[in-house]
Amino acid sequence: MAVKWLVLVILVQAFILPVQLCEFPEESNHLAKSLNLKLLRTTLDSNDANPSVYVGLRLSDDHNLEKENVYFQRLKTSMEAMSTSRLGIKEGEPKTGLIALQLMAQKVSCDDTNPSVRNRLITHMKYHLHKEKENIAQNGKPLSNLYQYSLGILAMCINEKFVDRHVVHKLVLAEEQNQFGHGESISVDTEAMAGMALLCVKRFNNYPRELVSHIKKSVKSIKDKIVASQNTEGELGNLYSTPLAVQFLSALGSRKDKDTCSKAIASLIDGMKEGQFSNPMMMSQLMPVLFHKSYLDVANVDCESIINLKPKIHYTDLT
Repeated sequence: MAVKWLVLVILVQAFILPVQLCEFPEESNHLAKSLNLKLLRTTLDSNDANPSVYVGLRLSDDHNLEKENVYFQRLKTSMEAMSTSRLGIKEGEPKTGLIALQLMAQKVSCDDTNPSVRNRLITHMKYHLHKEKENIAQNGKPLSNLYQYSLGILAMCINEKFVDRHVVHKLVLAEEQNQFGHGESISVDTEAMAGMALLCVKRFNNYPRELVSHIKKSVKSIKDKIVASQNTEGELGNLYSTPLAVQFLSALGSRKDKDTCSKAIASLIDGMKEGQFSNPMMMSQLMPVLFHKSYLDVANVDCESIINLKPKIHYTDLT
């Protein structure tokens, strides 16, 4: 009887405990630390501060808070400039993706010294998404692209801001009409970003039941397409779309995708060993994967634990 009870407890726990998918193997931790250091070094150059780089660093488990804070101060300058700019979109210059990344950087920074900047960025984000939605209705496509449109929705959602149902519906329709790509080929990184955006908004209880049903179907459709895109090397689409695809699968947490995730992680490890990740944007998208996270975790950063964290990356490592 005791044995049967133990078996039952184990089975119940298997269904209750969160599914740990897409885990980066411990024996490859040196690669994660190396990439983390490589990304941190990019903050020392004189180029404009990149919010994506900052988000990637903050979703790591290894930090040099002093260097990250210096980089964030550089970011704040561009964020303040954006937030105080005139509300509008210059022809051919939508900034949906940039504003979205700035909002994510603001959220993950744990900096609450100037809430007016965040509030104004949210106002700009709402405006951009509204204009993007209008252009989809009139011309069948957003002013920017569906990747940036998805990123904008995700940024609003992780900042706990309700996204207009018509904005969400346009993204769902784009998935249902197979607009994330060209012809029969899909854009895996766009699918993944849309998937994360829809996973996030699905958590709100304010949407009509019919829309929620379509959101769920779209998430499943995105998952099926991403899984089907896996090539013989294990890449999802290609090597550089794999990080975002793994982020989505990790956030989705479906047991059925464990094998797909394992193969994808193996392809990323091979790519890291071969030095394929040197572009800061690509490294920043890979960083969350190395620590079993996704962009949805921006909403759940434990600010208190990060503030009191002892540095794991020291000045001597950066030289």
